[in-house]
Amino acid sequence: MEKVLLRKKIAAQSIIILLSIVASVLLPEIFHLVGAVSGVGTSLGSAFLPMHLAVLFVGLIAGAVAGGIVGAVSPAISFAISGMPAFSQMPYMCIELAIYGIVCGMLRNSKMPIVCKVILAQAAGRILKAVLIMIAVYCFDFQAVAVLDVWYATVQGLPGILLQLVLIPLLVFRFNGLKKYYE
Repeated sequence: MEKVLLRKKIAAQSIIILLSIVASVLLPEIFHLVGAVSGVGTSLGSAFLPMHLAVLFVGLIAGAVAGGIVGAVSPAISFAISGMPAFSQMPYMCIELAIYGIVCGMLRNSKMPIVCKVILAQAAGRILKAVLIMIAVYCFDFQAVAVLDVWYATVQGLPGILLQLVLIPLLVFRFNGLKKYYE
């Protein structure tokens, strides 16, 4: 009986991971398309950070492993399909998003408000990204990115950060409300 339950749990977790990866790859494409069609340009993805939404959400509902996997894999898959994010940014983004998912997953069962969990994950991901860029620039003389890129990306992504702070708690609350119907 325990093996059957474990298999069901693993299957459910795998489905959640797969759907989250699909959402992480498709959401930026939708934002870029809407920007291109509306005449704003493809910078909507950089402003609203749609890939981050799925990673933060899956970390909060499925845990650190699922969040880490989705965060680490999604930018690489997106790059392979669409060429975005830029190759020079992709490794840093994989690590940043993996940290988002892991931190959200680790804080998943804590009593703090979801907004605080999201803020802590965002801060941890961006700090680690800045540290990795500093290591790449100063230790390996890698000049394709600069430490200030983290600051510029954060400022450019303020609408997305605010969207995450509003939308993620609502989505988690809704998901947890629906969960009682299928458990």
